[in-house]
Amino acid sequence: MKALRFEGFGAPADVLKLLDTADDLGRGAAPLANGEVRVRIDAAGINPSDVANIGGKFPNTTLPRVPGRDFAGTVIAGPSGLIGVPVWGSGGDLGFTRDGSHAEFLNLPATSVSRRPGNLSAEEAAAAGVPYVTAWTALELARLEAGEWILVSGAAGAVGSAAIDLAHARGARVLALVKDDEQAQRLEPNKVSAVALANRNDLEQVARDATGGKGVNVILNGIGASVFPAFLNALADLGRMVIYSVTYGGREVPLDLFALYRRRHQLLGLNTGTMSGAAGAQILAQLTPLFESGALPPPRVAERYPLAEGVRAYERVAAAQGKVVLVTAGGSQPASIRSPRHESLLPSPESAHRRGKSDRRPAVSPSKIIGVDGCHDGWMVATSNPDLSEIAFSIVPNIHDIIELAELNHAVVAIDVPIGLPDHEPRSADLEARKQLGKGQSCRVFPVPARAALAGESYESACALNREALNRSLSKQTWGIIGKIRDVDSALDGVVRSAFYEVHPEVSFAVAHDEPLKFRKADKPGRDERLKVLRRHGIEVDLEVALRGVSGASAKRDDAIDAAIALWTAARLARGDARSFGTDPPDARGRPMRIWA
Repeated sequence: MKALRFEGFGAPADVLKLLDTADDLGRGAAPLANGEVRVRIDAAGINPSDVANIGGKFPNTTLPRVPGRDFAGTVIAGPSGLIGVPVWGSGGDLGFTRDGSHAEFLNLPATSVSRRPGNLSAEEAAAAGVPYVTAWTALELARLEAGEWILVSGAAGAVGSAAIDLAHARGARVLALVKDDEQAQRLEPNKVSAVALANRNDLEQVARDATGGKGVNVILNGIGASVFPAFLNALADLGRMVIYSVTYGGREVPLDLFALYRRRHQLLGLNTGTMSGAAGAQILAQLTPLFESGALPPPRVAERYPLAEGVRAYERVAAAQGKVVLVTAGGSQPASIRSPRHESLLPSPESAHRRGKSDRRPAVSPSKIIGVDGCHDGWMVATSNPDLSEIAFSIVPNIHDIIELAELNHAVVAIDVPIGLPDHEPRSADLEARKQLGKGQSCRVFPVPARAALAGESYESACALNREALNRSLSKQTWGIIGKIRDVDSALDGVVRSAFYEVHPEVSFAVAHDEPLKFRKADKPGRDERLKVLRRHGIEVDLEVALRGVSGASAKRDDAIDAAIALWTAARLARGDARSFGTDPPDARGRPMRIWA
């Protein structure tokens, strides 16, 4: 195995060495630990933080160390269901406290890899990592909404470019701050509404002119103290500034607390260096449908180098106009070569029997969306194309069949069951969802249990575990679905989670209708009200036809309606215009504690 490694801190030419045998590395042939996979690295991005890392700028780094936070490759060992799957990953632990991706092979937890977009080459996927994870997390932290103004600093850089793409996909208006006219020429005019130039010192004037004097709603500060005063002046009342780097602009600034609280500004710190590989994989899983749908363009790769030229590659990071990547054999090929879509979307009993025994996964067009609602006999599943045509309903008894269905079709799955589970505090997602439903309707959002409560074998024991973790008991309604929560929580372990998103039907209906619905879904007025909302969004559901031939006498009309609105949310997720509720970081297993609508 070949790998770059450093045993001390300094300039790349002084400390970065290429080792090419397992004996040199001392642990190149290390066996896989329980729950790990071995990835053959096809391409690995080099970030400024990787360069800073070997320069000794991160005190938590342990030596000797193989650097590298981002990668794209193929699973060659581990759980049978993952072998042969093209994956990508990014984590703040990689290259710092555990060996990273600047090598031919990488061992890491299965939860730290995610199926990579089928339309990206390994080089493009490896270039996405830190920039897109940082930009995505920043926009989530700032709660950027469609129609809001966002100021992106360093807009010509990797994180800045990713932030512009993501903000544009959300329907926000972008004010880009770049160094000079040369950098301004690199911006895409259709994605940027206004441009400020640092060498002209015109940011505050441009912000006032662009926003009609109101200021921008969100600022991404990747520079630091030197721009902080101007940024605050450009920020609208109730504005949010996310600070994710101070490398170029310094650390300390004076702050007028009177103005801060009077204008109700929020200053938010973001440190992706503390993000685990599992948390990074979960974010990449959410980015996958955006890349595959074309909502996000492929990341730009500026320069490519083999591992043998690793020192040269590191030295080029500061000067290159785009991302520098290290490549090995196969790094330029797309993740999959598409074949015609299957005649049947649901896996056959034979394929279900083979699951976990075959390394081959058919490559199909990533054009399916899935809405899922729990029912007595298992799961009510609504499937369709992203344009909500050819809708079909089925009851699937096992959550593993839905996972296989998603992976076979590279599908976006919107499922009505909690995915991210708290350990110590109630989720903000549930509080925000209740506010969306309003007074009198908020009780439709059941309190999500702590993950520890899933171990309870009785209602009483589950309540005791939940009180210990969250200082509150467990509702009877939550206990009624805890089996579903337990099944999903267990099933997603070790799975390349194609794109599983938590939804709540009543919240989705409220968003689709622009206000909460009036009637209970169990009654005819409530069903008619919901069907009318679905029709308004192009989903025509004939319940008699939808449930015709569906096995299980307990299949209910409201299950089909809930699966249909989950399908509507899946379509929004695939387009990149879904709304998320919740501001908490991912849970202990790296799963987002969010509700989507």
